[in-house]
Amino acid sequence: MVGLVSLGQLLLAAGAGRAEPVTDIPAQLEDVESANGLDAELVDSSPVLQRWLEETPNLLDEIRNTPAVPFRLRGGLASNREWTAGAEDIPLYDRLTLSGDYRAAFDEQSDIEFGASLRYYLLRRGSYFNIAPQLGFRHLDLADNLTEGVLVGLVGTIALAPGTADLVVTYGLLDPLASDEATLGSVTTAYHLSPELRIAGQVNWRNTINQNDIAVGVLLELAL
Repeated sequence: MVGLVSLGQLLLAAGAGRAEPVTDIPAQLEDVESANGLDAELVDSSPVLQRWLEETPNLLDEIRNTPAVPFRLRGGLASNREWTAGAEDIPLYDRLTLSGDYRAAFDEQSDIEFGASLRYYLLRRGSYFNIAPQLGFRHLDLADNLTEGVLVGLVGTIALAPGTADLVVTYGLLDPLASDEATLGSVTTAYHLSPELRIAGQVNWRNTINQNDIAVGVLLELAL
C-alpha cells in the first residue's frame, strides 16, 4: 500500500510539472549547466553554447539555405585601365537577390558601364551548384558608342570548396531586341583569405557592334 501511495504521488508530481508553463529560460540554463558540469563563465562567453542550450538549431535547414556563395561588396582594377566597385547577391527574399556595379576608365571619360539586376536562384542558396536567370538594366558607353536598356541573362555558381573558394559565371544580352545589342559576360573565381575577406580574379568581356573588349582584373571582396 505504501508503495502504491508513493507511486501515485510521483505521477501527480510529474503531471503537475508538465502542466506548468516554461517561463524562466535563465533558470533552465542554470539547471542544464549544473547537470552537464558546464562552467557558468564558459557559457556566458560562448554565444554558440548559449544558442544550443536555449534551443537546438535546425542544422540541416541552415546548411540548405546558408548561401554557398555569399553576399559580397567588391572593388578592383582591370587590365583595360578600368576600376570597378559593386555589390553582388544582396539578399532580398528567399532565393531572390540584387546585384549592381559601376565601372569607369581612369583616362577616358567615355568608358563607363553601370547597372543593376535581379537574380532568382533555381535551387536552395546552400547548393554547391546553382543557376539563376537575371533581369535588369545596363548602361554601356564605350568609344562614343552608347548602348543601354534591358539586360537579360543567366548566372551560374559553383562552390569549389564551400566557405573557401567559388566560381561564378555570368552571361547577358543588353537590349536584345535592338539592332545594336551587346553581349556581356564574366568568369570570376574567389578565395577566402579570412571568413570575411576574399581575393578574386576575373575575366570579363563586352561585345558591341563597334568594339570587342576582353579584360583581366583583380578584386578584393568583403563577404557579409
